[in-house]
Amino acid sequence: MIEVISILFGAGGIGYVVINRILDQKKYTQEVREQEAAADLKNEEFWKGRYDILQKELSEKNEWWKARYDSLYEEFQNERNLSNQIVSSFRNELNEMRAEYERQREMERQKYDTLIESYRNFESESHQREVEYKQRITQLEKMVSEYEARLKERVI
Repeated sequence: MIEVISILFGAGGIGYVVINRILDQKKYTQEVREQEAAADLKNEEFWKGRYDILQKELSEKNEWWKARYDSLYEEFQNERNLSNQIVSSFRNELNEMRAEYERQREMERQKYDTLIESYRNFESESHQREVEYKQRITQLEKMVSEYEARLKERVI
């Protein structure tokens, strides 16, 4: 066994070369791993930076849309208030017109009632005068008949 070791580590250094090659292979593998880890780290940093940028853009867009929504909602509320005021004003005007119409209608009804009352009074007075005129005419005819009868009696 010593002979094997001495051959490996002895003259010419075959063992030294083999071990050195194995160590170089491990060193190379370690460097490759370190470079892969560094590349992975750089790649991860790149994607993390990209993600942060996208996240920032997304939050800016969300803020912009929220501001836009808030302004549109405020505008909608203002429009709603304005339309409610217009409808309220319109209803008030309609109520005023209705009240004015009712007042005019009541005044016209009173005028009509007054005219009907005047007409009925006139009709009643007219009927009463007609009756009085008929009675006078009857009396006059009776008087004329009596006068004619007296004249006939005197003439005869």
